[in-house]
Amino acid sequence: MPAGAADVRVLVGMPFPEPHGGSERLLLELLERAGAEGLDPHVVFLAPGRMIEEARARGARTSLVHVRRPNHPLDAARAVTALRGVLAADRPDVVLSWHSRAHLYLGLAARLSARRVPVAWWQHHLPGRERLERAATAVPADLVVATSRAAAERQRALRPRRRCVVVNPGVAEPDPSHAAAGAELRAGLGLGEDAALVGIVGRLVRWKGQHRFLEAIALLRERGHDVAAVVVGGTTHGLEPEYAPYLRRRAAELGLEAHVRFTGHVDDPLSWIAALDVLVNASEAEPFGMTLLEAMALRVPVVAVATGGPVEIVEPGVSGALARDPSPAALADAIEPLLDRDRARRLAEAGRERYERRFTAERFAAEAARVIRELAAAGRRAR
Repeated sequence: MPAGAADVRVLVGMPFPEPHGGSERLLLELLERAGAEGLDPHVVFLAPGRMIEEARARGARTSLVHVRRPNHPLDAARAVTALRGVLAADRPDVVLSWHSRAHLYLGLAARLSARRVPVAWWQHHLPGRERLERAATAVPADLVVATSRAAAERQRALRPRRRCVVVNPGVAEPDPSHAAAGAELRAGLGLGEDAALVGIVGRLVRWKGQHRFLEAIALLRERGHDVAAVVVGGTTHGLEPEYAPYLRRRAAELGLEAHVRFTGHVDDPLSWIAALDVLVNASEAEPFGMTLLEAMALRVPVVAVATGGPVEIVEPGVSGALARDPSPAALADAIEPLLDRDRARRLAEAGRERYERRFTAERFAAEAARVIRELAAAGRRAR
């Protein structure tokens, strides 16, 4: 932070109430370091939940504007009116919506307010022609912040065009206790000395590709590899509740019942990541890939699909492996060389070095704060 710089008051809109995903964890990383970066955050939540306490624990001021029926016009109008009141009382230097959904309410409230304030929103997805993304893009904004070049390119293709910059996420240095906890989890699985434990971490939604991951594990076992699997994550935010039961049925169909563990949702997945020999991201269109960074920080070798955000994280054959496409066969082909422990160790060390150079939480917070401070300065000049 520049010496003598005053704190920038940032009003952040957050639609999700529970810390279940990468975008929620990323906001908490920013709040953790906001004061050191000259930011004074006030987070307004659109639903009650544990994220409010997590934000307060990191020193942020919080408010709640509960949107009970997100798609109901009357509730939306009430939310925008309430947010205008928050804006008038708080008088922020910057408005930052932490998702497309939040921007629908907070961005509109900012534009309807008497006091002009710069508005930005964080694009955590790879947007396409989805109704939500088109609606959010239609709401005026001075800036869209994307988590990857791939997300920025997709955002820039939407109309109307909005100025877009890229700020790659980062993750905190893992606590050493995760390694010990991971060893205990692994021991509890009763694996043989030569068995490899391969895992996937993330909320259970079809685009994350847990079904393709299970099919890749079955292929590796057919090829004669002693491989066990763990699926870490649960159904969150009411999305695709039928997918978790489907995955269990699919595991049984593939003959994997004795070789796969479903953990359900866990608040802190790092111990499970530390237990792995290989971490896999099987998403067909991953906006970024926070779990890849967490694994690299823990010296666990990673595999992802060669599309979207992972292409910006993983150097194929150097700091991890990239599958040519999201098919189970391509995933199995990418995982298979990492079952050689010497090769896996080399990639894990290179992955750790790449994390330290590019993807720490400190670097992310500094870059995010720089973008926010520049937006605030532009707003002050315009007034």
